[in-house]
Amino acid sequence: MADNKAKRGGADRALIALTEKYEVAYWSKKFKVTPAKLKYAVKKVGHSAKKVEAYIKLQKHRASDKSRIALSEAYEVRYWSKKFKITPAKLKAAVAAAGHSAKKDGSVSRGPEGGKKGQEGEENGQTEEGRLRFRAHGGRDEIRPIDPILRPCSCRHVAGASAATPAKVSGSAALALAGVIAPLSPNLTGAEKKAVAMLFAANADIPYKKAIVVTADRIVCRTGNVDITVRNCEVTFGKKVKTVNGSTANEIFATEALAGVPPDGAAGSNFESLAKLSCTIDPNAIRRKDGSGADCTFEPGN
Repeated sequence: MADNKAKRGGADRALIALTEKYEVAYWSKKFKVTPAKLKYAVKKVGHSAKKVEAYIKLQKHRASDKSRIALSEAYEVRYWSKKFKITPAKLKAAVAAAGHSAKKDGSVSRGPEGGKKGQEGEENGQTEEGRLRFRAHGGRDEIRPIDPILRPCSCRHVAGASAATPAKVSGSAALALAGVIAPLSPNLTGAEKKAVAMLFAANADIPYKKAIVVTADRIVCRTGNVDITVRNCEVTFGKKVKTVNGSTANEIFATEALAGVPPDGAAGSNFESLAKLSCTIDPNAIRRKDGSGADCTFEPGN
């Protein structure tokens, strides 16, 4: 039931009514977030204003925590790769070599021409960078493990830091991957979605004849191993992001695993992610029932 516009206290303030534009505007301003982020928070924790406020504060706290690089979070990998101007693979290799400290990694990524603050405190250990170097090397101004990895170079190969290699799957796994993503795609026509759904439901002889291309820019799925009710996926199509939960997310997570997408763990959660998904489904080839007609390529773990 819609809130009472004349009422501004008590029970009316306890719930957020997304159906009312003035409510969305009011709570977005109060919590200092965009309407889209407010709606996402309500979707995650419900309409309770207290729960939404707590959720938004938690997300802001996590966003402001720049002391560690969490490779299990796809958005963290994208953020730090862009910040340090390196590939995700090089970032992961750097973290493996020198640890998760963003301050440590950041000081090295600036290279020998880095900021004055980092340089001024190195000799006496006054900065975080200086303290790390003094403890590790007895006062010598050097961090050997990570330095050659994070500095941009023209070399063709760095051990453990090669660019992500595109993966390819065909047959049943490819059809399954296309089958779980097609219903979410804003790029497919209704006829194309129906054709993929029929093929995925074991109907090989369908009236649709043309090849169908199912694409997604990024897919990130998460399940909880502490809160075992948690299942969600974010599927990105250009500027549009579709978020799914529950059985739909579980189906995508399981299908990614079937297609060979490697899992990544963090405290309390399991993640799977891929980028640049492109699946080609050929109904005519599938009708022959010789194992052909479905092919997908993607970059795992991005």
